[in-house]
Amino acid sequence: MISHVVREKIARERAARRTSERGLTLVEMLVVILLIGLIGGGVGVTVIRQFYKARVGIAESKVRELAKAVDLYVLENNRLPDSLAELKSKENGGPFFEDTLVDPWGSEYILKELGGREFDVVSLGDDSEPGGEGLAKDISYRDLTGGDEEKNPF
Repeated sequence: MISHVVREKIARERAARRTSERGLTLVEMLVVILLIGLIGGGVGVTVIRQFYKARVGIAESKVRELAKAVDLYVLENNRLPDSLAELKSKENGGPFFEDTLVDPWGSEYILKELGGREFDVVSLGDDSEPGGEGLAKDISYRDLTGGDEEKNPF
């Protein structure tokens, strides 16, 4: 017969084997899933914020480019264009602008005549509605330049 000592040794080995093969408990798995969710949520918010900032940067850059194209149009034709689409035309010494006239949110940029040769180029922003605050704020050339006449002499 097997001695008492041998039986204990076999029982300990079986218990050790069961413990090492046991895997993760439900609580351990829930903690891991929670941690992954928290990290993923933080990264997701940061990525979305940077994506929005990139859209705003693109719109600001395009507003500046369009304003420069309008300035060139005015120099060539001694008047403001009737619309931004006129900048793309080969008539009147153009084209003065060859890129798209649609902002990153899918709305067309707007040319506002302010009297005489003064103008503004505007993107309506995320909400595609005039005005707005925060994420929905309009992007205006005059706002970007502070309405400084030296930067926009026409």
